Amino acid sequence: MDRRELTLGVPVGMDYQMVFRQERTEPIPCEERDDVRFVTADDPVSALRLLPTVKGQYGLPVFLKALARLALGNRVGYFVIKDGMVVSSGFAWIAKCRHYWVEPGAVIIGGSWTSTDYRGQGIGLYGVVSTINEMVARGHHIFYADTDRDNKGGRRIIERCGWGDPIGLYILGPKPPAES
Repeated sequence: MDRRELTLGVPVGMDYQMVFRQERTEPIPCEERDDVRFVTADDPVSALRLLPTVKGQYGLPVFLKALARLALGNRVGYFVIKDGMVVSSGFAWIAKCRHYWVEPGAVIIGGSWTSTDYRGQGIGLYGVVSTINEMVARGHHIFYADTDRDNKGGRRIIERCGWGDPIGLYILGPKPPAES
């Protein structure tokens, strides 16, 4: 893809999100895991089957919020279940982003969450890769992700999914400067 190079200066003290974009027609290679189960839900009713796994850090208030988000449409919730409970989750928005323009049919991989007790096991990465692969199987080929400048885990997942360099950023507002 041809690119136009721009240099942007962000005032010190302003927080920003970096935006990444990739086109993909093939799934991301991913080792199958027999220690976790990956589940998607397109609506609140389909998500209700997850109710028995709602415990621990992913409690009922978080689950109810997820159901409300799914009710808005154009979203796919993804959940990784281990030891009988949701230990990682996130959302993918289809053709809708409130912060920047995306092409019709593009998928925005939203922020993901992994239980503190299960971090460092590749579960968050597995959830994001599995979501991208599910969306490719559904016929989507353009993907976006964004992450806070200080989110090392999010940036590592984005890098491992092959997004490359950010294509843009958007300003969130005041925040103390990142530590060097």
